Amino acid sequence: MTLRRCSKIAPGGLACLPGSFVGYTSVNTLTKEDALIIRAMSIATLALALAPLTAAAQCNGPKPAVTSVRLSGVSKGRYLNFYHVTATVINVGDEAQAGNLLQLLDVVQYGGRLDARGVPPLAPGQSYSITYVWPRSSDAGTLTSPLNFRIHSPDPPATANCNQARPSAGITV
Repeated sequence: MTLRRCSKIAPGGLACLPGSFVGYTSVNTLTKEDALIIRAMSIATLALALAPLTAAAQCNGPKPAVTSVRLSGVSKGRYLNFYHVTATVINVGDEAQAGNLLQLLDVVQYGGRLDARGVPPLAPGQSYSITYVWPRSSDAGTLTSPLNFRIHSPDPPATANCNQARPSAGITV
């Protein structure tokens, strides 16, 4: 690569016009060896980027996913509103979860856990819904508070789930 001083660049920006002396532009010549190195580096980068996806795709075990979170109702009191939020977990994997599996659905707001509810082991395609009642001041504005529902298992990964397809979902109430 060589550098040439250039103040006037031709249309398209590929060459300097004669008699220009202020800025710099680079002139590259790509050799066959350079092209092979670039191609090899690109293939290696792509292979490394896809490696985790390939490992996850080969996992054919249970895959619990939080598939929906919805507001199922609001009970209004004098000072508090009680928001009834329903979260649904489905095993979208190919295998049933172990019968002795311990897994929890955490109710999270701003990174802090408000509550945790147990979710039983699920067969492939089986779903389980949990309704969480969240008390809020009746003066609070609507659509100002996010709630996130996150499934996790304190069991070691080898005995818990092969892969969590969608470990969390949320709603703003």
